[in-house]
Amino acid sequence: MRVKFRFEGHSGWAAALCGISLSVVAVYQVVSLLARPVLLALSPAVLAMLTGSRTALVALGVLAAGRGEPWLLALVVSIVSIMKFHWVYWWAGALWGEKVMITLAGGSPRAVKRVERAEVVVRRYRVLAVALAYVPLPLPRELIYALLGQSRVRLWVFVVVDVVAAVVTQVSFFAAGVALGESALPLITFYAKWVGVFAVAVMALAGARWWWGRSEQKAV
Repeated sequence: MRVKFRFEGHSGWAAALCGISLSVVAVYQVVSLLARPVLLALSPAVLAMLTGSRTALVALGVLAAGRGEPWLLALVVSIVSIMKFHWVYWWAGALWGEKVMITLAGGSPRAVKRVERAEVVVRRYRVLAVALAYVPLPLPRELIYALLGQSRVRLWVFVVVDVVAAVVTQVSFFAAGVALGESALPLITFYAKWVGVFAVAVMALAGARWWWGRSEQKAV
């Protein structure tokens, strides 16, 4: 049984601004995905500050422990960076409700199932689901943020929980890097190489799916 949240449709400047924000986030995510392996190899600190990458924080911890490289600024900025767009999804959910959920879930035939699973999580944990979104889950975390917006969780409450979860997560990953020490550097280098290959493969697959869908629409 699906959870029924309150929903009110919105249009006008708020909807336009939110739509532009979602577009900016999408472009930023694509660019950062492609730049991630290069930045991880060249400067984990820069990658952590730009994207909040937890892998970069592990690498930063490794370098801080093994080579004494500066880390405090990168760690603090990474806490802000990892949560910088979450409010946009909260806003989209508050504005459009279920209309935006299928898109955030991937727009595929399985999207409805993903939305249903996310609704169960939000129904059970309410605003604490923000913290759960930092744990690897088999559903898009953006759905959780949007559902919390749709369910009228106050923005300031959402942000407070998000900040606490971000601090705990980022500090934990940095500490893990410190614990690993410089001996983990070869592993980080190996990961940086193959994550680049993976990023290119994902982009190629997404482009192929878009082209295939476009071809099917023309055929119809």
